[in-house]
Amino acid sequence: LRALEHAKRTLEGGIVAVRDCGGKDYIDLDVRGNEIRIRRASARAGNTGRLSLSGRIPLKGLDINGGDTVLVITDLKVPVADGVKLTADARLRITLPPATKLEQRALPNITGRVTLKQFSYTRPISFRLDLDSITGRGATDVETYDPEEDLFDFDVLVVSPQPVRISNNLLELRMNVENPGLRIAGTDQRFGAQGELTLQPGSKLFLQGHDFTVRDGTIVFDSTTRIAPRLDVHATTVYRRYATVSDDTSAVTAGAAGGTVGGRWRITMHAFGDTDAPEVRFTSDPPLSQEDIVLLLQIGMTRAELDRGLLGSIAQTVGLEALSAVVGLDEAVRTTVPLIDEFRVGSQYSSRTGRPEPTLTLGKRISDQLRATVTTTLGEEREIRSNIEYRFKNGVSLQGGYDNVNDVSSSVLGNVGAGLRWRLEFE
Repeated sequence: LRALEHAKRTLEGGIVAVRDCGGKDYIDLDVRGNEIRIRRASARAGNTGRLSLSGRIPLKGLDINGGDTVLVITDLKVPVADGVKLTADARLRITLPPATKLEQRALPNITGRVTLKQFSYTRPISFRLDLDSITGRGATDVETYDPEEDLFDFDVLVVSPQPVRISNNLLELRMNVENPGLRIAGTDQRFGAQGELTLQPGSKLFLQGHDFTVRDGTIVFDSTTRIAPRLDVHATTVYRRYATVSDDTSAVTAGAAGGTVGGRWRITMHAFGDTDAPEVRFTSDPPLSQEDIVLLLQIGMTRAELDRGLLGSIAQTVGLEALSAVVGLDEAVRTTVPLIDEFRVGSQYSSRTGRPEPTLTLGKRISDQLRATVTTTLGEEREIRSNIEYRFKNGVSLQGGYDNVNDVSSSVLGNVGAGLRWRLEFE
């Protein structure tokens, strides 16, 4: 900028050449007649990134009268926000409109291509599973927009040869940016996105302590005036519950005694619609109603089992969970204790007491491949469940688990198990 000002001050129909290449940051330009030519300008951005600029800027007297420049960005790390990492290359063309007496206002224009070399999102997300939130619709925002306040317009294509990663307390997603890329266009005040992301099979969603494995999913952007992604995701989990009565007792006997029978349900979740107010539907095998599935995931019991005189304990556990959400206890603990990236007060069915018990869940993502969680009940009959999973490449993961639930052995250590998962993908 100092070189440009110097050139403008000394330009009086002659030729001015300014070159400052003494360091890694430099500018090489000529001023001839009524035009400034930027042969090459380079500057460092951050620790690894570099910016290179070239182009021409016409002059009208000593005022800039338009311009056409090319900005090349290499290995630029953008500090978007805490928990969001972005490294990108870009080639952008910046066009300045010429000075004109026409009443129509022309804006500077930016076009080009941005290549994401790395993108990860690790900020925690707050989400509470209940019947109202998964079927309710969000309020409609009223947008105010004044075109006269626009500063520039742009049309940029974003591509990513590597999967985009979201990894936090709720999501473990790998997403591919489909060809030709994600187009982001508009002005600095109002812009939209068009394109599609596909979720890689094997991605995970963590709801109420349950791991849902993504079967397939897409996120579609199709608005020219706002960032309004629409999702369509299918994910599954297997829910197992131990019985509070002996295995040879029938379900009828268990129900009469006020106990609960064990079982195994394969639950499928379908989330679709706008991401700001998605709709979620559950199905199960064996079949259960939508309400029963949500209650099963939330407190480990169905509506019929709740009607057998357990509403008092339900109110206590659900009230504790609601209080935690209102006061923001989970977020406060994660902020105070950075070693923990998941802290949740909830409820879980206890096979020892035959009723829901308040629980405390702690989790930590040790690395991109390794994640561990532990859940303990807060009642007198302390139940502990823990899980650790290491994900290899090619769809292989190793899981280890421990619990002291329904322990039929004489060991005081509890139950220890391990499993090897191998996922096959078909086109």
